[in-house]
Amino acid sequence: MSTVSGVVIARSEDGGQSAIFSPGDSLPEWAVDALKGHKFLVAEDRPADPDKGGPGAYESLTKAQLVEAIEARNTGRDEDKRLATAGNKSDLVAALVADDAAGDN
Repeated sequence: MSTVSGVVIARSEDGGQSAIFSPGDSLPEWAVDALKGHKFLVAEDRPADPDKGGPGAYESLTKAQLVEAIEARNTGRDEDKRLATAGNKSDLVAALVADDAAGDN
């Protein structure tokens, strides 16, 4: 099984599975397939400014700050497009990163 050396967010090709993997985590086969051929930035190369997005931008924030950021994004959004504010810090970071990638913010 493959492992990762940095934080990686993967979503299966069919969209049925998604997960955040931390350094040293083993990747299931669906994640290996989803990540083949992609180029990744090392977390240290990512901006530290939360306004610029990326996993590295949110890791330094507390859970309360992440919830606040999500609530700010949810303002004015349709109910079905709102980000969840429940979950652990990793869940909240993943939600913000996915939202950045989708361009819905």
